[in-house]
Amino acid sequence: MGLNIDGQSIRTVALREARLALASPAVLSVLALIIVGMIGLVIFTERKVGSVDSGDAADLFLSCFILVATSIVIMMNTTLVGASICDEKDKRVTEILLSAVNPAELFLGKVLGAGFVGIIQVAVAWLAVVVSLGASGLVDFADMNWSIAAILLLSMGVAYFAFTGLFAFVGAMVSKNDQYTAAQLPVLIVLFGAMAVPFAPMLGWGSFGEGWVQNISWIPPLSMAGGPMEYFFGDGRVWLLVVSLLGLFAFACVTLKVAEVQYRRRVLT
Repeated sequence: MGLNIDGQSIRTVALREARLALASPAVLSVLALIIVGMIGLVIFTERKVGSVDSGDAADLFLSCFILVATSIVIMMNTTLVGASICDEKDKRVTEILLSAVNPAELFLGKVLGAGFVGIIQVAVAWLAVVVSLGASGLVDFADMNWSIAAILLLSMGVAYFAFTGLFAFVGAMVSKNDQYTAAQLPVLIVLFGAMAVPFAPMLGWGSFGEGWVQNISWIPPLSMAGGPMEYFFGDGRVWLLVVSLLGLFAFACVTLKVAEVQYRRRVLT
């Protein structure tokens, strides 16, 4: 028997979640700190190394700064969806919310509302990096590789929903806030691993285009940054980049669906 899902109910919940996120001093403060921190780091780097004329070096600076900024936004925001799910169960707010909507509508509304705000923040962090790199002179706007910037924005946007699904699943599995703090640790480890993959070759641990870095760069969610970086700095095969992005998208869909099913099963437990 199919679920009776009302689009208006989902929109109502989504707007509520978006308003809560936008009204949260913590969320806005974190975004502001990320932007200020990245601008400061760009200015510091420019003063140390000057402008970057080499195409490869400019691309590497652009990629690294985008990855750091957007990854931090993902890490700070996707955990809040699971925390919100768990907090509502812990404080017995869920019973009140379910008097107006069904569990599937509540879950989808929470994901879409928080996701809308989160994607905007990912885009703002991305824009802050691009503008600060060009304005500081570290990477000239004319020499900026916009294909790298665009593909990384797309990949990290999809990754946002993939990790939202993972943290939402954890939030649905537990009923107490202190339980969520411990239960989210495995997902955080995976997220840190996905963030670290493209930086490993820069530290001398493997190299793009061969070996273990190439092999795991196409496995979601490690592919969120590894896939685009492998394409631009490794073998440059377009079909592998497409496979990486499609695999990440499929992974995001699966995690969200599994989390939604788990939420419906354990929404009042």
